[in-house]
Amino acid sequence: AQGNTKTEQRYRLNIILAEKRNHIENLQSIMATFGGFLVFSGNKIALRMERQESISYRFDESNIIKDEVKFDTAELSNCPNRYTITYYDPSQNWTSVKVIVEDTPDQQMRGKVINKDVTLDGCTNQNQALRLGRIFKSTNRLNALSVTFKTGTMALHLQPGDIIGFTYRSLVDMPFRILEISESNGVYSLKCQQYNASIYDDALGSQIQVKEYCTIPSALNDSIPEISN
Repeated sequence: AQGNTKTEQRYRLNIILAEKRNHIENLQSIMATFGGFLVFSGNKIALRMERQESISYRFDESNIIKDEVKFDTAELSNCPNRYTITYYDPSQNWTSVKVIVEDTPDQQMRGKVINKDVTLDGCTNQNQALRLGRIFKSTNRLNALSVTFKTGTMALHLQPGDIIGFTYRSLVDMPFRILEISESNGVYSLKCQQYNASIYDDALGSQIQVKEYCTIPSALNDSIPEISN
């Protein structure tokens, strides 16, 4: 209000691995605090995270194998519209504290609340917990479309986590994040999830942008409101 800009660390990890668990469980607890995920590519393991990224490669009908494209959408009944997120507050003797992130318009539309509990063992900041909750909520609302398709060796340099542009029939340069890549006899199969870079823009007053990638007007797309961060 006084015209001063204040910043804080977007993600911070503060965790003690006090229980005997396998390495994957420990890594998952750590990565949950910043939306991280591991990518296995060849003989290497890479650490990626959910964040704003640019399109690294574009696919269209000139490099997609014909009749090998399949679209799918997430079932509405499986998508939470409320997240109850647990973090640990140092100012309250490191006790667990819960914050709630809700998708109120979706609750009103469906007439019910579908809750999902998320525990962030290494998170000690309320803003960080809320920031992650808003990413979860917006991802469910705006990234429901997935696509699986096959292509040739032009996918050789890509790996899970990369963002691609996808043009096919009525879709024009729609961004997707690669979830899985497999190869058989020089043919690459890619499974991808719809991607919206503005979900990760946490600047004060930023708005999530819902762009139109379909050349055929959609009443559903027109009805999606902007979601404020």
